[in-house]
Amino acid sequence: MPTSDAAPPFAKHARADVILRSCDNVQFHVTKHTLSIASPVFNDMFTLNAPLNDAAADELCDGLPVVRMSEDSTTLDVLLRWCYPVARPPLTSLDNTRCLLAATHKLDIHAFDDTIQDALQTHLMRDPMGMLGVVIPPRLSEYTRRAVLALPLSTVNSLKIEGLTDSTLITLI
Repeated sequence: MPTSDAAPPFAKHARADVILRSCDNVQFHVTKHTLSIASPVFNDMFTLNAPLNDAAADELCDGLPVVRMSEDSTTLDVLLRWCYPVARPPLTSLDNTRCLLAATHKLDIHAFDDTIQDALQTHLMRDPMGMLGVVIPPRLSEYTRRAVLALPLSTVNSLKIEGLTDSTLITLI
């Protein structure tokens, strides 16, 4: 599958020193410095992983090391717009909130926890069923419990949500 460049500000630019490639082959040209400040995972990756610090990287594109990410381009775009000093996508959609939540959990980014919690609270009030489909990291699991408790018991009894076992439901209730 051919690669494509992300939209600005993550398109090719002179200050980029690494490329994050999404699982759907979109390339985000970013700076190690910014990502290292935002995430201890990126910081460790860039300081401990020698190939990303020199020209001996397994894969280079336009002379820059490429980091293959498991996230899709939508998730990376949302995450990077929250890490960079650019306009941030609002967390009014559950999809954007879900993307940011999953990525910040994986990359150990806590700077946005309060904002994510506020968005989850709003989504919980609007759509408790939708909230149950969100995989909540342990630090935010209270929202999953609240989502279950906000539902009528007849609904809870009929839930068949992927990744939410009967024992998990009982524990949450």
